Amino acid sequence: MKIRAATEAAVYRFTWWDRYAGKEVVSPRSATLEAITRCKGTPIEDTRQVVNSRDVDSNGFYSIPNG
Repeated sequence: MKIRAATEAAVYRFTWWDRYAGKEVVSPRSATLEAITRCKGTPIEDTRQVVNSRDVDSNGFYSIPNG
């Protein structure tokens, strides 16, 4: 049995334009820079966290709740 080494990923809280609210909002989730770019968001730099990459889903979102 091969054991996969845990790797780290940097995730950030971010803002994005909510067209329904008509304003920029802070996402309730954290994500990788790649995922934030895909959803046309802006990372909040001082919220950077280094997490286990296993806790980041295939879309680049951190699956552990903030808080």
